[in-house]
Amino acid sequence: MPQAPVDDNGTVLSFQDSGAPTGASNYVTLVLVHGTVAHGAVFLPMFSFAAQYNIRLIALNLRNYPGSTPYSPGELAVIHGSDRRSQALFIRDRGLEIAAFLEWFLRGEHIPPISRAPGGAVEGGIVLLGWSFGNSMTLSFLANASDLTPTRQNLLGVYLRHVIIYDPVSYAIGIPPPPLQVLYDPTIDPSIPPDHLGHRFAAYVFGYYRHKQDILSSLASCTLEGICAGIVHHPEMDPKSTLARIPAEELATILDVDNATHVHIPMLNLDGGTHAENTRKALLETDVWPHVHATLIWCDMSVGQTVLAAGELHRALQLASSTGSRVVKTIRLEGANHFPHWDQPGHTMRILASVVNQKLGEHVSKL
Repeated sequence: MPQAPVDDNGTVLSFQDSGAPTGASNYVTLVLVHGTVAHGAVFLPMFSFAAQYNIRLIALNLRNYPGSTPYSPGELAVIHGSDRRSQALFIRDRGLEIAAFLEWFLRGEHIPPISRAPGGAVEGGIVLLGWSFGNSMTLSFLANASDLTPTRQNLLGVYLRHVIIYDPVSYAIGIPPPPLQVLYDPTIDPSIPPDHLGHRFAAYVFGYYRHKQDILSSLASCTLEGICAGIVHHPEMDPKSTLARIPAEELATILDVDNATHVHIPMLNLDGGTHAENTRKALLETDVWPHVHATLIWCDMSVGQTVLAAGELHRALQLASSTGSRVVKTIRLEGANHFPHWDQPGHTMRILASVVNQKLGEHVSKL
């Protein structure tokens, strides 16, 4: 995989590139940032569908995942420590790495900037997508844009047009997990031995969950208690878990369970107040790049953590809506678990294209 330098210390992020659509000069570049356990290769099934929508896909691998620089001993100490100030700086730096990657890529690849077609449609530019816990990185990028140099702010402003918040886990946006008896989550289950946590987390997150329909249809107006009461803790047997349907040799190309166990799952316990503040700043403050809009995409058969996050975020945005906030729309993927980009890549690519190509609005889509 190619690698991009993101600082002056030799740190690199690896990525996979679908390539520019043949003959296109006005395509959109959609950068995909993965979550925990499954890395950027989990997005590869969508690559064959991208060109038909005039989109170039870039699947980024975060630090410590294949091809990207491992965290230093000092950074690992922050992840496993309890100093909130150090953790806030750590999370900020991950957002700045994404900014550095975007600048490196757009300069090296000479991708088309944002432009308008004769009919008024927006073309070109970059759309940034964070999936699952990856939203902690993309929202940190947007929240800490004021820390970028004016030159980098101006350059990225010519290209960045949209941010997609794709099935976020509650940790990523700063919502503390409810008690286990209210909402089960293996990452806080003390009965699971630490060395088994990565495998248990994978089994949990790949499932399909049939939550109560009355909660799903009124998610934005539900209280936290109401959402938790409508969430189920155990996956369905039909449809089968995505994990159960992927051959072992293929699964090995998209998962890094050992890394997740020892590095990325502990990151879920980083200071939640920092994630909450980053989410607030990213979506409610527009001092930098006020033209950038956002879309929340949530999957209604995903794990309870993501349904909870979607409801709380949607409700918070409604309460906080003001003229100074970013424009944030919502898309519900009906019948989708946490991995629609793997289970239904063509349909998921079409939904992402509808966002990328500015066909926005309150939307329900059946998989």
